[in-house]
Amino acid sequence: MPDRLTSKPEPQRPTLELDHALPPRSRVFVGVTALVAVLGASILLAVFLVVALRQDQTQLNNRNVPYASAVAEASLWAKAIANDERGYLLTGDPAFVEQIDQRVGFARSAFVEAERAADGEAQLRALDEAVVGFEEWHARLRSQIALFQAGERERAKKAALGPGRELRHEYEAKLAEAQALADRTVASTSRSLASA
Repeated sequence: MPDRLTSKPEPQRPTLELDHALPPRSRVFVGVTALVAVLGASILLAVFLVVALRQDQTQLNNRNVPYASAVAEASLWAKAIANDERGYLLTGDPAFVEQIDQRVGFARSAFVEAERAADGEAQLRALDEAVVGFEEWHARLRSQIALFQAGERERAKKAALGPGRELRHEYEAKLAEAQALADRTVASTSRSLASA
């Protein structure tokens, strides 16, 4: 049939004939074998993905969330201790010192829980820095309480508003860094699970 635009005859298309060297039964066998191989590879891939998903879920539940929760708990106890410090230095009520002692124990327990759940050097390092800062601040707090109890109330208040406050801000910043690291890890693992 001629081409309408150029009035040139259409070139002949070569015909393609398949030369099957294999008999029909062999071709069926090769086709079924290929299908089984693809199915097996798909099953192996699915198993691998399910195992990886399970590991991510375990990581999130056994490490990431407990670490983040423990760091947050330690931070809350530390803030409560700071409130008790102010209450004691303003009123002299010994009940605040009892609360400080109790809450220091709770904060330390939370630090221990965070250490158990920490996943990797970065989390341990951030936690260690926060713990060291907390303990330095706590030692300063105990000296302020001793000054107050010895009758040097103004000196104790000045220490609380000066070096004691600076130490508190330093360990709070380190706790915030540990919490931010924990939050990023939880978010990353959660995204990994959500994308699966």
